[in-house]
Amino acid sequence: VIAERRYAHFGWTVKVDPDCVWLPSRFRSVVEYVDSSLVFYFNNCNEGLHGPVEVLTKGAMLRLSSGLEATCAHSDFLTAEKA
Repeated sequence: VIAERRYAHFGWTVKVDPDCVWLPSRFRSVVEYVDSSLVFYFNNCNEGLHGPVEVLTKGAMLRLSSGLEATCAHSDFLTAEKA
């Protein structure tokens, strides 16, 4: 996803485990008014991005693609608990 810059064509990048039920229409209604250029991810696990669903904005993917160390160093990397 990062090497091919596929994320650059979309506002959101979503990773879903194969055994997870994912409802795109429900997701769209939750993020309808969220600016995807913000550096933002949904945290559905108390240990960070380890759950069956991982959701990042385009802004978060841009920052992540610029280097994982730089991403973790920024204190403005926002999280939202269970949308």
